[in-house]
Amino acid sequence: MKDISSLSQKDLPKLARLVVKTFLQKQSLPSFAKLPPFLRKPKACFVSLHHKRNNDLRGCIGTIFPVKKTLWEELCQNALCAAFSDPRFPPLSEAELSEVKFSVDLLSSPQKTKFSKLNPKKLGLIAKTPDGRMGLLLPDIEGIKTPHQQLSICLKKGKIGPKEKYDLYVFKTQRYKEKE
Repeated sequence: MKDISSLSQKDLPKLARLVVKTFLQKQSLPSFAKLPPFLRKPKACFVSLHHKRNNDLRGCIGTIFPVKKTLWEELCQNALCAAFSDPRFPPLSEAELSEVKFSVDLLSSPQKTKFSKLNPKKLGLIAKTPDGRMGLLLPDIEGIKTPHQQLSICLKKGKIGPKEKYDLYVFKTQRYKEKE
């Protein structure tokens, strides 16, 4: 893939795969003469990898706010981290690459909210303590049907006790999945 100027956001999973594949084969990132406009703007994103066979999570890393100058840089960093640095999983091997599918979530800015406004199908959740501990859960995760489940998992991820003081924030995502 030499020219990506005609790609759109729906192609983000394909680009995430290309980043990981290029890194596995050449220990470098793909480079392009011209990026499409949507990749040149800053945007927070999450990259997730799932096993094709059973849809089990294989890696997921992202950012709540953009930390890079462009979505392209954010996508590269998060794709590599999801594949090789998610502490829950061993680094992805080249042989395993064909057995996973990629998805990319683009995040809106988080907005402070109350428990009564949670919607685990449509809104991601962040729980954050005054001392900075934080748990995050993307929306529409298989098996999470209720706000109570969403909050419980979010608190657990952030190592936050249910009786501790914390603030809740919600965000929307645009999810793009790789076709099988």
